[in-house]
Amino acid sequence: MEQTTLALKSVTQKLRSYFQAHQGEYKANDERMARYLVRYILVELHEGVCDNHASGRTLAHRTHSLGYYWPTMRQDAENYVKRCDRCQRYTLIPRMPSKVLNPVTSP
Repeated sequence: MEQTTLALKSVTQKLRSYFQAHQGEYKANDERMARYLVRYILVELHEGVCDNHASGRTLAHRTHSLGYYWPTMRQDAENYVKRCDRCQRYTLIPRMPSKVLNPVTSP
């Protein structure tokens, strides 16, 4: 597990340096590359080292705490979690009664 943590830190440093180096140079290719890197960041944090499959809000917060930011970060994280097969299979299903329940009183 320590090796995967070191690998994730290495990838994080490389991605951070890429974003800092290309901050003002968003051409068509850079935009596609940035979108690819965004997806890679979300995959690594959601399914990567700890494999914890966090919620969209938690995933966005974790991404931000690592020093990344883009304008649609929270929406991208929520959309990614909505499409995660494993999250859909094992999430809790909200159970609501199909009709209003009436209280029963004793005589």
